[in-house]
Order: sequence, then C-alpha cells, then structure tokens
Amino acid sequence: MKMLKDACDNALKDFHHEAELLTNLQHEHIVKFYGVCVVGDPLIMVFEYMKKGDLNKFLSLALGGQMHQATEIKRHREGNKTRAKQPRRTQYT
Repeated sequence: MKMLKDACDNALKDFHHEAELLTNLQHEHIVKFYGVCVVGDPLIMVFEYMKKGDLNKFLSLALGGQMHQATEIKRHREGNKTRAKQPRRTQYT
C-alpha cells in the first residue's frame, strides 16, 4: 500500500496522475496495481504483496554498504577539492 496524508495540491495531482498511469501499466515484471481509494484521508493505492518488500527497501539493503562507501568517497573527494581551493594564509611578523 502507498498512502498520501495531508497533501498539498501538487501532491494530490501527482498521486492521481500516478494512479492513472498505473491503471494502464501491466507487465509480468512489474508489481500489480489493484486499485486506489481517493475518498477521505489518507488516499491509498493498493498493490500486490511483495514478500521481500519494495524495490527501494531491497536496493537500500542490498546496496547499502556499497552506496555508503561511494558516498563517503564522494564526500572525501569533494572535501579535498574544497580545501585545495582555499588560499594559504601566511603570517608576517
């Protein structure tokens, strides 16, 4: 299930658009979309049950360590670039 609570107009528009797209999307490798409830709060989309969780959860668990390493390498490189651009301060006495 996907829920949308207390949404602004843009979020509501996106939610309805996504539901409309999913209604026409059918493929054996894509989770099945069963329906949507757009009356009341929260708005709800109902999908087929995925015993291993959603793709986002799977990827974060499977690639979590690798993504963390990549993020740390990127931060380190960006940190080095930032430090390299800073002028050296020389103190004269």
